[in-house]
Amino acid sequence: MTPSVDASSMSSGHPDPATALLDQVHHDPDGDSLSGLMTEWYAAFGSVATTVRKAVKTATSNRPNLHDAIREFPVEERSGGIKPPMGPAGPSQSRPHGW
Repeated sequence: MTPSVDASSMSSGHPDPATALLDQVHHDPDGDSLSGLMTEWYAAFGSVATTVRKAVKTATSNRPNLHDAIREFPVEERSGGIKPPMGPAGPSQSRPHGW
């Protein structure tokens, strides 16, 4: 029986290619950001329909976890451009007014 590529690469000290591929599939920073935003949104508003404007106002006034989750998520500006996530310590000049 001929050894598989995985077995021969692992026995030579190289990582298993299938495991590396699965790790890449499971590591989804955008999905993690969306999950965090939806979790905090639900904690703040439950299943009640809420505008983004109200969510931002609520986040800046008394929901720091929601505020952080919104800041971590990429946002589309009215001009059609996508703003990158600002991160927890992004430069103040990149934050929207009032953040």
